[in-house]
Amino acid sequence: MTLNDQNDKKDFFRYYLLIAVITVIVFHPSLSHMPRSDHFIYLANTATQKDFFSLTFKNYSLNRMDLPYGMKDAILFRPLTYIFLGMERWLFDLDFASWQLTGIFLHLAVLYFLLKYLYETQKSFWAFLLTLFFAVLFAGSEMVVWSHINGYMIFIISALIALNQSQKVIKEKRIYRGNLIGITLALGFAVFTHELGVIFCLLFTIFFSLSFKSHNINEQRPSSLKALNKHSAPLSKKTAIFSFLFPFLLYCLLSSLDFHYRHLKLSPENNFPFSFKFMMTTMQNAASAILWWLHSGLFPSRVLFLIGQRTFMYPFYSSLSGSPPLTLLAIIQTSASIGLIGSFIIIIAVHMNKAFINEKWKILSFLFCLFSSYALLTAIGRLNARGLDKTLIGNTYYHYFFWIFFILFIYNLIPFNSVKKISRSFFWTTSTTFLIVLIAFNYYFTSALIYNRAFKVHAYYTLDQKIQTLIKQE
Repeated sequence: MTLNDQNDKKDFFRYYLLIAVITVIVFHPSLSHMPRSDHFIYLANTATQKDFFSLTFKNYSLNRMDLPYGMKDAILFRPLTYIFLGMERWLFDLDFASWQLTGIFLHLAVLYFLLKYLYETQKSFWAFLLTLFFAVLFAGSEMVVWSHINGYMIFIISALIALNQSQKVIKEKRIYRGNLIGITLALGFAVFTHELGVIFCLLFTIFFSLSFKSHNINEQRPSSLKALNKHSAPLSKKTAIFSFLFPFLLYCLLSSLDFHYRHLKLSPENNFPFSFKFMMTTMQNAASAILWWLHSGLFPSRVLFLIGQRTFMYPFYSSLSGSPPLTLLAIIQTSASIGLIGSFIIIIAVHMNKAFINEKWKILSFLFCLFSSYALLTAIGRLNARGLDKTLIGNTYYHYFFWIFFILFIYNLIPFNSVKKISRSFFWTTSTTFLIVLIAFNYYFTSALIYNRAFKVHAYYTLDQKIQTLIKQE
């Protein structure tokens, strides 16, 4: 289903406008936030650089360079992330409200493409609800308000664009030059922005090769593609697959050349033994990470948070924190989340059928492998060496990556329209109510987090002004 119908387009834009307004209301206090943690270190390392070229293309591999203040991580290669960061540095300098505004705009772009994909997959009110849930997700809000990592959202946007484009191509059973260039560029941006983009590119190519079945190129073109591809002939499946693999191959080549050009060596934590014990530890840590991300997203009232240089979140079972008070509101929120999980399980069990599984198994396998690969990547790169609790507690933006792909997985797994057509059942009504309650609590907790960080900044500056006044009086 595409947004060709005028009513569909109107519904889509109404939904998106409402989501955008709520998102801006939640995140606008972040315009008062100041640089912190890695962002502060980045500003210190680039303090003497003023021209555009030095801040962008010269710093394309900043984490592999010898810098005054430590940021080195030789295994990572994210040139577009650092070029984007350099562009922000050149454009905004120390105007931190503009840095924060960029994060909000990128988040709004993610929400647009997420809603578009969901709404084109199944035209359901749940597309709006799940996008709104992600928009105000308490556990993933650090991605939006921590300016240093805003560029990671470019990867998410690129991935969603590739998925949206592939949806049309697979449905029409033809791929034209315009589609090919659009998907390849999106994969290129994804690959060179974040290492998960490399895995996404490989898994996407496998998914496309399994899903795309081209018709005879001499058959009549679908009318929806005529305008876009008037002067082109359909391309072969082999051409598309090679094109989609090209960003991955280019990444491997450029990353390797850059690594050897700089005469780098991997740090001890990046020397992976790949023994049986290592693999078992990795799988255990990856599973623990997924459970942590699910818990923090679904049970925000059972998470303690601390506002420091980073946002630290402590689930109640963490050995590093106590248990948050079990208030009446916390009981309501916890009950709603448990009810939502139970409703989803019942809906899947009752309304899942063989035809639906045959239609969806490829995209479900792709998305499952994607968020599982992210958990494994996190375990190998961070959790195994640095410890589970401390790493996850201090890197709450990991939730953003996990939840975007988990929502896509859930939406493809549940036949929402079938449930609604069969009957306006008890489970349809209750699950919708439970999700609205969960959205309301995430809205509340995210707003509190964003506002309190802004308030702390204001308090620090007020205190600083008082100290300066006393100094002058002395």
